[in-house]
Amino acid sequence: MAELEGAVAESETAIIGGDDGSNDGSNDGIGSNVGDGQPGSPELDRGKEVTDAGDDSPGVDEAEPPSEPGFEKLPKQYSKDKFVKGLYHANQELRKVFPGGVREAIEVKGKLEGLGGVEALADIETQRAGWERIDKDFAEGNPGVLEDIAAESPEGFVKLMGPALDKFRQVDQAAYNHSLGKIFWNTMEGGGPNSFLSVLSGIREALDRGDTDAAIGKFAGVEQFLKGIQGYAQKVPEKSIDPEREKFQSEKAKWESERAREFEQGVYAKTREYTVGKIESQLAKEFTANGRNLEDLKKTSPRAYHAIMRSCYDDLSKEITKDGASVNRFKAAIKQNNSADAVKLATARVDALHAKIVADTYKEFYREIGKKTQPAAQPPKPGQQKAAPGVMKLSRAPLPENFDKLRMIKEFGVEKTNSMIYNSRGYLKGKPALYDWN
Repeated sequence: MAELEGAVAESETAIIGGDDGSNDGSNDGIGSNVGDGQPGSPELDRGKEVTDAGDDSPGVDEAEPPSEPGFEKLPKQYSKDKFVKGLYHANQELRKVFPGGVREAIEVKGKLEGLGGVEALADIETQRAGWERIDKDFAEGNPGVLEDIAAESPEGFVKLMGPALDKFRQVDQAAYNHSLGKIFWNTMEGGGPNSFLSVLSGIREALDRGDTDAAIGKFAGVEQFLKGIQGYAQKVPEKSIDPEREKFQSEKAKWESERAREFEQGVYAKTREYTVGKIESQLAKEFTANGRNLEDLKKTSPRAYHAIMRSCYDDLSKEITKDGASVNRFKAAIKQNNSADAVKLATARVDALHAKIVADTYKEFYREIGKKTQPAAQPPKPGQQKAAPGVMKLSRAPLPENFDKLRMIKEFGVEKTNSMIYNSRGYLKGKPALYDWN
């Protein structure tokens, strides 16, 4: 029996994904119900001994040792069991991919969803491959990498050229002189008859002929050339606009903005659905504890139901946003497209705060009738008496379902509405007058 218990315990631990001793046998996973209703599976209850099959059960005591590796740890009567073998093989295959078992698989799945799923992972892989190629080309000095950088970000490429030349001179002065020498020579040689070198040649010829006036006249070309160089050095060039590039950048920014907005809306939708569910569940408990039924309110007075739900939601949202650190972590998760962490942060705050917020809101709405049973009916007074101009007097307090809170909130605001009802004054549904039942 001890051998059986050890084998089953090992099988259970493997199935739930951990063999570190953390499994106390109390989980409801598949490993804890190995024999429950499974055809061909013997009873694996730790509190019972395995019944001897007797001499009429061939293949139990006489079963030959199993050929599968690892099954020698199981008693003979379980080594041929299909369900137990299935569990064993499933666990072996799982651990080939996830050595840490089910826990590791769940953790990996959570991280994958946080990145945006398989599709986002494929995009990341594509980007990574592109950057690896650029890194390789850069390390090998392949000029083609400049094409990639200039195409991806032409403005950044242009801004880097000046600092790149300065760094070039610091890293290798000789190579810098060679490169700049070629540029300078090409600049002096360019321009045909009006090039700097052509002008110098003309000055030399004029001096050889003794024609000083002609030589001096040629110096005007030298001066013009040098002023041109000075102008290039001092004047910051205006940004050239490529219409196609501008259109592409605009469309790209729009697409990224829409994608980010859709992502945020998805996160907010999940947190909103979770929050509304928690509020409604807690509010139902408050109603029940005070002898009321939230579903009845929802059916008979949808406006009153939505008013108290909205008040709970708004108050809870305000309370959550008071924690600046949590808000910053939530925004950071959104920025990183990590929906799993964002939702987890938001729902954790909801879990911590919703019960008190809902209880306080309920008391504000129903403060004047904090009893589980309605007060006994009082004999009606003859007619209705005016308590003040425009205010009608009631002989007893109306039911809370009859308050026209939506009208009161629109006219007086939430705080004043709650205060008025607490002081026995308010509008009733379908009635134009203001009533007082104090």
